[in-house]
Amino acid sequence: MGNGATNGPVDGTELTWEVSLTSAQRILRQVGPDGAFNYGWNELVGPTTVDGSPAVVQMLGNVDYNLGTGPFFGFVTLEFSPENVLAFRMDGQASQPPGAGNSADSSFQAELTLIGGSGTYAAASGGRGTFTGSRSAELGGEVVGTMTVNVTGL
Repeated sequence: MGNGATNGPVDGTELTWEVSLTSAQRILRQVGPDGAFNYGWNELVGPTTVDGSPAVVQMLGNVDYNLGTGPFFGFVTLEFSPENVLAFRMDGQASQPPGAGNSADSSFQAELTLIGGSGTYAAASGGRGTFTGSRSAELGGEVVGTMTVNVTGL
């Protein structure tokens, strides 16, 4: 990760960024009748811009799906530079249309909770927000979404 930028969000500002995440590495398994149960983890990364500042998003996601629907959790890192990072815990739910089985169409909703920051953001606290997204590729494929958080204590 790392892009050389050193600036980023302003204290107490609601931050929103859109991102297209692709898999950098993953271990995803299918078990059960017709492979109905999916579990594992995926590292997804992608560039974004937050309040005019370039950043890189890294999502480390763990999934536990039955026919494409179920809980996921993990971590989201928003890196403005290697020294200037905001880190979030992610807890969410994936869903597919009824009868879709393990099709490619999935939607995601998650809560984001600030873990902390480093560098310029070392004093960050109280951050909460949401992630909404979708995937039209098979499990492990590209995820597009929007993340919105409010960060205070910078």
